[in-house]
Amino acid sequence: MERFGINIDRVDVEVNLEQNPRHGHGAHKVQLTSHGSGPLIRAEAANSDNISAFDMAAEKFELQL
Repeated sequence: MERFGINIDRVDVEVNLEQNPRHGHGAHKVQLTSHGSGPLIRAEAANSDNISAFDMAAEKFELQL
């Protein structure tokens, strides 16, 4: 994050699995939350598996920077 000039001490990653079978495609939800002296940044994404949901959330996170 140094290239953006934003001080972020840590990023919390929360992974949830929706047990409802109707949410098959978006069953895996990932939420990223930044903590530090910079602004609070939060991004969330849902997809059929954890890795792709994380990639989508990371892309949204970077766009907010």
